[in-house]
Amino acid sequence: MSFENDLGAVIACANAGDIEHAWDLCRRVEAAYPAQPAVHQLLAVLSMQRGQPKEAGDYAQESLALRPNHVPTLMIAGDAARSVGTTDLAAAHYTRAYLLQPDRPDICLALGIAHYQSGQLLPALNALERCVHLAPESLDAWFNLALVCQDMQDLNGAIAALNRLLVLCPTRADALVNLGIVLQANGQMDEAFLVYGRAYRLQGDTFGRIAHALAAEKTGRMWLDLDDLRTALLHSERPLTA
Repeated sequence: MSFENDLGAVIACANAGDIEHAWDLCRRVEAAYPAQPAVHQLLAVLSMQRGQPKEAGDYAQESLALRPNHVPTLMIAGDAARSVGTTDLAAAHYTRAYLLQPDRPDICLALGIAHYQSGQLLPALNALERCVHLAPESLDAWFNLALVCQDMQDLNGAIAALNRLLVLCPTRADALVNLGIVLQANGQMDEAFLVYGRAYRLQGDTFGRIAHALAAEKTGRMWLDLDDLRTALLHSERPLTA
């Protein structure tokens, strides 16, 4: 059997959902072809599927040592690093991938999220703005862009990003709650309550976040009777009056 056939058997097994059998086969292929970067890459993929991100990162590094500019392996390395909380390392891998293929929105999104998780807000903003330029219908890109704008105190930017997301997907309840929070922080309490009502009517389990947000912000209103709050949210088609 050739290397290509052996590797194909591993991939076929993995695609069939038998990850453990694919893992065993791939380890045998690794023993026979230790200098093949594709084997280490596939072991990294399988490690992620087995819930072992640290091991995935190690295999990805072995593959990159043999094939440094392989974008799929760089992405796997980044995903593995994010999974174990080393977001700076994840951003470094995603940056290398971005420099090789700057027009891929999935790379821009991953890079933006990694920068955001590591507290690098301006690089996160740049990557996510690039992502929405390349993929203007990406819900995840608009959502994460709103988070970055909110943390940068650009409330109007966050509102614009969330409104764009909700044009694309009006039933995204988590985005509605976030929009309510940003509107509330921006002093637009009536508008915020209308949005909270939409979120609650779509998905009842948003109530806890809504109640917390209403009490947390200085512009919010404390509801001593949570049943009254639920009733108000259910009937919030019109602005809330003082």
